[in-house]
Amino acid sequence: MHYNFNKTINRKNSFSIKWDGHKLFKKNEDLLPFWVADMDFPVCKEIKDGIIKRATHPIYGYPIRPEKYFNAVINWFSKKYNFEIKRDWILSTAGIVPAINFAIQAFTEENDKIIIQTPVYYPFNDAIILNKRTPVYNSLIYKDNTWFMDFDDLQKKIDKNTKMLILCNPANPVGRVWTIEELKTLADICLKNNIIVVSDEIHCDLVMPGFKYTPFATISEQISDLCITCTSASKTFNIAGLYCSNIFIKNKLLYNKFMNVLLKNGLLSGINLFGIVATYYAYTYGEDWLNQVLNYIYENYLFLKEFINKNIPKIEVTKLEGTFLVFLNFNRFKLKDEELLNIFENKCKLWIDEGIKFGKEGSGFIRLNIATSRKNIKIGLNKIYENFKNL
Repeated sequence: MHYNFNKTINRKNSFSIKWDGHKLFKKNEDLLPFWVADMDFPVCKEIKDGIIKRATHPIYGYPIRPEKYFNAVINWFSKKYNFEIKRDWILSTAGIVPAINFAIQAFTEENDKIIIQTPVYYPFNDAIILNKRTPVYNSLIYKDNTWFMDFDDLQKKIDKNTKMLILCNPANPVGRVWTIEELKTLADICLKNNIIVVSDEIHCDLVMPGFKYTPFATISEQISDLCITCTSASKTFNIAGLYCSNIFIKNKLLYNKFMNVLLKNGLLSGINLFGIVATYYAYTYGEDWLNQVLNYIYENYLFLKEFINKNIPKIEVTKLEGTFLVFLNFNRFKLKDEELLNIFENKCKLWIDEGIKFGKEGSGFIRLNIATSRKNIKIGLNKIYENFKNL
């Protein structure tokens, strides 16, 4: 089936945080949203049809994950990434952010140190602080429009109180798909220091041509015993509102500790019925849709990059290796972060995520969601051009 992602779909008044959340976040109603990471594309037909079929049943009682659900998850990761997952490694949560909070509670104590590699998805930092742990910032290095891990800095910041590292693989917002060599070096450091790695791999399927995602847990048998892999079909198949994630934990001791936290929170059976249905259909029938959407997102990226390089070359476009989130560097304009945000909201009339939210290293950057119609991309870029061309 061919999907027309060029079609602009009106999402207003659809209970969408992206399109209807202006009042909640105290934003002007006329802002065109390019912020939160969900797509403006219709889901694949099989997911929609599967949900409708289940919805016609008049009873929506407590759900289970049937064996075909687990088989779909296992087969997806085996076929695409040679990641051989066992049925008894899989726990499900209503999202990866909750899972990260649960992992912090399960595997660390108050005041323990937890490393994050900033700029990175800001709920990582929130989870550490709200759980009364101590964040340690291993800053990524920005060079030639790309971000790299700083292993020397990482090793200097580890001490006896460092218990965990939260990895983003692929990395949001910097768009990196970490190489095998980078992940091996990271794994060696974590193994040497007995540091548990919680790897957020929610964007694993959203990889641009020429790059390859490697599950961190597949780097070695040893690291797989220290790794908690957090996955979901939500970003890949645009079903984030159905709240269903899959957490892979090979080490039985860690598995049981994580499960105990779920039990304490009364959340062992807290998975959305339609999230289960959608995840099954996504991993069983969604590959063709995914290939089409990846092609369209990549074309959006190339269009954006060409437009900016030609018309506003003072903006640096971070290389997009994975995700549908482009990190744009405005530091050549020498604006303060609040000035940059003011221009976007009050002149460009665009709702974006300011880079400083992801860590001090993101100062002067903005994150732009390009999983939308080409029409919206053109509107956004033209507004940026009009308001930055003479600065």
